[in-house]
Amino acid sequence: MPGRASGSGKPLFAAAAVGSVLTAVCYSLYRRKRAAVRALQETVRFPLGPELRRILLDVPGKCLPYAVIEGGFPGQTSHCSIILDCNPQQPLSTQSETLNNEGGRPLTPVTVEGAGSYRIIQSTLCVVNPVKETLNSQFVDGCKGVIQRLVLQEHKMVWNRTTHIWNDCEKIIHQRTNTVPFDLVPPDCKPSISVRVMKPLEASELNLETVYEKFHPAVQTFTNIIGHYISGERPKGIKETEEMLRDKDIITGVGELVLDNNFIKLQPPKQGLQYYLSRLDFESLIRKQESKVKLWKILTVVFGITTCVTFYFIMRRQYKRYKMEQEQTQLQREMLAMKKQRLQELELTEDEVSQNACAICLSRERACVFLECGHVCSCADCSEALPIPKKCPICRNVISRIVPLYNS
Repeated sequence: MPGRASGSGKPLFAAAAVGSVLTAVCYSLYRRKRAAVRALQETVRFPLGPELRRILLDVPGKCLPYAVIEGGFPGQTSHCSIILDCNPQQPLSTQSETLNNEGGRPLTPVTVEGAGSYRIIQSTLCVVNPVKETLNSQFVDGCKGVIQRLVLQEHKMVWNRTTHIWNDCEKIIHQRTNTVPFDLVPPDCKPSISVRVMKPLEASELNLETVYEKFHPAVQTFTNIIGHYISGERPKGIKETEEMLRDKDIITGVGELVLDNNFIKLQPPKQGLQYYLSRLDFESLIRKQESKVKLWKILTVVFGITTCVTFYFIMRRQYKRYKMEQEQTQLQREMLAMKKQRLQELELTEDEVSQNACAICLSRERACVFLECGHVCSCADCSEALPIPKKCPICRNVISRIVPLYNS
């Protein structure tokens, strides 16, 4: 019985272990996403203009650890938002303190806990501007950009031997990404206020625009169809896709701003912060990241509850097993006490009792098998005298059938 209970509990232990791992992974990703969203939400705005260059000259190392160059839709205002990691007691330059916002009011310092003092002003839209040459689309005339991704994707049906149905399967068989250097500039494209984007392929949320997409269906012949059914794979065709970040696209960039050799560069940030390049505006980017945080939070809660329920059933099963072992121990003690009392009544010793003697009366031979436990411990008379519902005197399991034994 203990062996069977232990074997039946292995799936529960495996489920609890897998649930614990999934809960830990989901919680780790949830905390990481939540920290990234909080970092984005705590940004304050600086101008994308000559003032930004002066600010970078004043901060230590000519570096702003986390900056947001914000894009938007035509007719909207865009900003350059920065988190500074500097001494709260160290003021910015006198020039930045005298800047005015759009309403003409003097800028007031904004203090964020654990960071420095900030000034807030707004500027214009940020658009993509190639430094030299552009990338031409292979399929669309007149379409130019700075990032180009060409993808060949195979679509096929795969036979599932377990469910006995055909499942859709997609596989990228070739992918190539081309880039050229580009800047983020206001719509007037003044070189003096450009921001050079470094390592754009390392950025998250790089949602390129699909400029060309075509599906090439596979040619099906009778012999091919027979071969597909035998092999379990049925090709559907090849999808050819071209995606681009186009010239003059409006994007939002989030990363580290550095003044290097009179060039302002946006590059992947340090300190474990996320690097973003997105065609969404800043508010939409935050909402998208918040939705991901909610998703990971829900998954963490679901897997956590599932793991807790699994552990509850494991503990409940272990408790029942412990109680059963305690009852077995108590029954053995009672059986020994009854056997001792019976031996005293018969004025016999244990050596004088036959090994095949009935465990109840100790005077007759064992003559029946109790099912389903399989114990052979009683004579026919004692088995008939057991109270209903009849239970095995050894294990106390309910007796479903009594099979007589015949010694030859």
